[in-house]
Amino acid sequence: MSSTDIIQGLYLTIYERPADWAGLQYWTAELETKDFDAVADAFTQAPEFDEIYAGLTHKEQVSYLYEHLLGRAPEPAGLAFWEGRLNEGATPADLVREIRDGTQGSDQQAIAARIDDATEASYGELIDTLYAGYYDRAADEDGRDYWVEQIQQSYGNLDHVIQAFGESDEYIERFGSLSDEEQVGALYQSFFSRDAETEGINYWVEQLSSGTLDLANIAFAIAEGAGEQGNRIRPHCSKRWKSSIHLSPSPSPNPNRNLSLSPSPSPSLSLSPSLKIPLYRCPSRMRGVPAAIR
Repeated sequence: MSSTDIIQGLYLTIYERPADWAGLQYWTAELETKDFDAVADAFTQAPEFDEIYAGLTHKEQVSYLYEHLLGRAPEPAGLAFWEGRLNEGATPADLVREIRDGTQGSDQQAIAARIDDATEASYGELIDTLYAGYYDRAADEDGRDYWVEQIQQSYGNLDHVIQAFGESDEYIERFGSLSDEEQVGALYQSFFSRDAETEGINYWVEQLSSGTLDLANIAFAIAEGAGEQGNRIRPHCSKRWKSSIHLSPSPSPNPNRNLSLSPSPSPSLSLSPSLKIPLYRCPSRMRGVPAAIR
């Protein structure tokens, strides 16, 4: 199972929803450098976890996990076994991994289908966001389906998608005759239906005019930063995706625990052309950028 599938499985079973696209990107990257237990532990520390699991007995927790992972109720023997694991101190995240790894036949197929559907929804949200910022319009169904398929085929790599959006005739026609300041202002109008603050305009214009970032990557950075902070991007999304995606912040670790896992922007990383991580892979790209700019 790929890292993307593992993270999507955590979202589905721990939070009963598909991953928001920024969270999916972030935690998939985290899983490449941290083990599953550390990442899963962060999920169970989030307020969203407490909202769902508070007050549930261990039997109810097992039933909840079965329903959202396998789409069915647990058989009596399975219910008793997994309840015993929770009584021994295992966490729901532990059970997600153990149940997932032990499934066979129709259960394995059910897990794969649910994860595929959720990942398609997450990527659909991302494509809707890109259409809003790059083209100032909703994605047409054929275009969305095409780009979702492209992302799936590249296992979540967005390099070619960002390049294609930034080089499209529609994008060039929209921004080609505008000054740097007007281009940045147009992005803010697309995403937030408002003018950018002076500080934000100055920051992004400097990045653009210096060649540090091109407009395509600035558009993606603004969109991703907005998504991470829970800001509402102008609603260009189609009903198809709105009905299946619940946008809320990704899990934040308990600050009292010794974990360096945080999907939220923190002042440790600034935008830099020498950044070794591809721009699209780092949901923390807004770190070091003044809050008024985001």
